[in-house]
Amino acid sequence: MGKDQVFATPILSTRQGICSFNTHMTPALLVDLGLSAQISQGILFELRHQLFDRLLDQSLGFCTKSRSGDVLSRMGNDVNGVQDVVTETLFGLARNLLVTISTLALMLSFSWQLTLVVLVLMPLISLPARRAGTATYRARTCTQTKLAEMTAYLQEILGISGILLVKAFNKSRAERARFAGINDEVRHLEIRQEMVSRWFGMLMNTVQNAGPALILLAGGSLVLTGRTTVGTVFVFATVLGARLAGSGTELATMHVNVVGSLALFSRLFEYVDLPPALYQRQFHTDQPELAAAAALGPGDSGM
Repeated sequence: MGKDQVFATPILSTRQGICSFNTHMTPALLVDLGLSAQISQGILFELRHQLFDRLLDQSLGFCTKSRSGDVLSRMGNDVNGVQDVVTETLFGLARNLLVTISTLALMLSFSWQLTLVVLVLMPLISLPARRAGTATYRARTCTQTKLAEMTAYLQEILGISGILLVKAFNKSRAERARFAGINDEVRHLEIRQEMVSRWFGMLMNTVQNAGPALILLAGGSLVLTGRTTVGTVFVFATVLGARLAGSGTELATMHVNVVGSLALFSRLFEYVDLPPALYQRQFHTDQPELAAAAALGPGDSGM
């Protein structure tokens, strides 16, 4: 009976600690769901507004040099691409950090030796996340650039002027071949981006499965030397280990998504950071010739 108590006491204490934590966290999670949606959509609303406002402030010279399809792709594809990252990052970071810190504190209350073993294993998650983040950034940059090219091409060809030229010069076969090439490149880039995510997820599952085995190996030596109990090792390898591995994996995945989304943010802020063409406002509306020349921008009006 004494051995059963030694084995069961850490499990009961862990269960009580986790239940107490979940009880206090439930209202916070309900608030999280509402606030994350409102704040994330507010950020996206402001991002679209700033992007549209800044584009309206550009000269006609900028509009004639820029492909409208690329602009529309940034307004649509890029903004939609950062939506999930903004939603998950806002409260997901705070929530997972809180779970990680509380779990480590609970681990320290049982055994500082096993907690040290767990901390030594943490780089197994952080190092792959760093490499996967860099690979995701490169893949998303190439994918979004090619999607913008496809959007610009479709707008040019399927517009009334483009389709008239295709029909007039009998270029349907050539345009089909051209679109097939662009579409095939997009497909390969999307597959590459998805495979980076799949390989990272598979690696994280491997780390989660190997973690308990390493904890049991280290805990067995501590049990043999009398520095901990079997129940404590069992709790570390199952309940606490799984909880910490779950939050750690989510933080690592969040890091990969945030680093990958920097490719989208760089494309968006390339336009948001453009200086407005303020010189257009220096002319009065009763001088249409000067106003039109100014709207063309410096170097475009021939002046």
